[in-house]
Amino acid sequence: MEKPKVLIVEDQELVRTNLKLLLKVNNYDIAGMATNAKEAFEIIENNVVDLVIMDIALSGELDGIETARIIKDKWNIPVVYLTAKKDSLTISRAKETSPFGYISKDIEIKEQLPIVLEFALYKHKVEKEKEIQQKELADSEEKLRAIIDSASDAIIMLDHNGDCLLYTSPSPRDS
Repeated sequence: MEKPKVLIVEDQELVRTNLKLLLKVNNYDIAGMATNAKEAFEIIENNVVDLVIMDIALSGELDGIETARIIKDKWNIPVVYLTAKKDSLTISRAKETSPFGYISKDIEIKEQLPIVLEFALYKHKVEKEKEIQQKELADSEEKLRAIIDSASDAIIMLDHNGDCLLYTSPSPRDS
């Protein structure tokens, strides 16, 4: 199985380096390391990225929350926040981006980070599969509707108890 590729977006060098080592020990590949939004976007454009670990307090024009919002909207890559910010306004703003996790730098990230990342990747995979299933269902419904609309005979659909689920009148025949 291919190792998930993680982008680290963190402006503190020591934290970036520790995260890189921690991820490698836990069988993740590093897609890249960025210190700001612009670098993160360049890495995503030029590499396969399965997940982003995002600090909220980034240097540059965009903070981590705005950077995460753009990443989600443009590339649909799951983001896990890793931050020292725990105030209610920051948490509220972060929730609006539907992150796949929020880890405080104050906790023992050595134990927590691998678990959170595993769940984030799993949740993203399930969401993508659900989107595919919903699209397939919509396509199937569209085909069934086209068949029903073009049928020249009546169509009757019954459930396993013999109750009528669908009845269509025959289409008028061309003379």
